[in-house]
Amino acid sequence: MELWQLKYFLAVAEELNFGRAAQRLFVAQPSVTRAIQALEGLLGVMLLLRDKRGVALTPAGVAFVGEARAILARAEFSMRRVRRAALGEISVLNLGFEGCSALSFVPAAVSLFHQRYPEVVIEFNEMSSQFQIEALKKGAIDIGFVILPVSDGDVDIAVIAEEPLVVAMSNTHPLIESAGITLGDISGEQIIGRSEGNGCGISLKVRDVVGNHLGKPMLQIVDSHLRTHFIAAGFGLSILPASTAKMSAGQFTYRPLSPPASIQIAVARNLEHKDDIITRHFLHAVSEVLLS
Repeated sequence: MELWQLKYFLAVAEELNFGRAAQRLFVAQPSVTRAIQALEGLLGVMLLLRDKRGVALTPAGVAFVGEARAILARAEFSMRRVRRAALGEISVLNLGFEGCSALSFVPAAVSLFHQRYPEVVIEFNEMSSQFQIEALKKGAIDIGFVILPVSDGDVDIAVIAEEPLVVAMSNTHPLIESAGITLGDISGEQIIGRSEGNGCGISLKVRDVVGNHLGKPMLQIVDSHLRTHFIAAGFGLSILPASTAKMSAGQFTYRPLSPPASIQIAVARNLEHKDDIITRHFLHAVSEVLLS
């Protein structure tokens, strides 16, 4: 079985059309047909049903889609690791994070790590907590900073920080006179948050905290700068990690929740690769920053 055969199969499975699959692969349609026939012959099962109405996946084909994707992802990850090994100390560290969830310590940890290992290139990938788990499994990132809870699967997760949530509001909002904001105080207010889609940890936590006190549908804004402008303009309130609110000090006012609520931030690693030397060095820098 060849990797290119799997790519051909996935193209047909996703397009459900041999012609479109061939265009996507930049090859002639007969080449795609022969590749699928060879793959079916090798596996001894029919993967696709073909008739005048089009193309459909057989039950075996449906099952093989996931297997093919996993094989290709693993192959890509292996090639990346081999290239990194060939480069010796020159390497790439891919970090995943959810918006502002780790802003209180990640920049300092990155700075410390870069001082010690300036040859390592660090790439940042903003994605929801649940997407980070999937990215770790596929080898797309090396370390994820996630907000609990998440469905972890084959991923090593360790809590490293807990951060209080605060209520952010415009500088002219009546609630700025309060030392602490109760859920009753905000029950009639417009709440501004991040999109809850794709497993966004902060929004899911906010929804859990607010519960039945949410008097209006939450206004979901993905862009953090736009959210800040909406809050500052008095359009609504937002529940944020304290470190995020501090970074925007002056643009809006924030007050603690009463009773207090917080988010747990955890570091996530692929179980198969948690002993990677570069990963260990970076997490050591994170530990130093958290203990300082």
